[in-house]
Amino acid sequence: MTPVAHYNDMRTIAHEVAAIEAIVVQRLAGRVRNFRLVADADGLVLLGESCTFHAKQLAQRFVMDLTPVPILANQIVVA
Repeated sequence: MTPVAHYNDMRTIAHEVAAIEAIVVQRLAGRVRNFRLVADADGLVLLGESCTFHAKQLAQRFVMDLTPVPILANQIVVA
């Protein structure tokens, strides 16, 4: 069974992702702009923009602390 496949329907997945996203945005306190999580059957992808690699790493750490679902990619752009 894939990590996200245990959810019964897409509404549950969307709700869980939205809840995790909201917590991470609050914890990041503006350090990552346009932060988003995208879920598929295999795991999560982090998206957004940051000025520092530290903030990118924090976002990943916060997600890892909140869910056992694997992170497939951290595509937060550092510019």
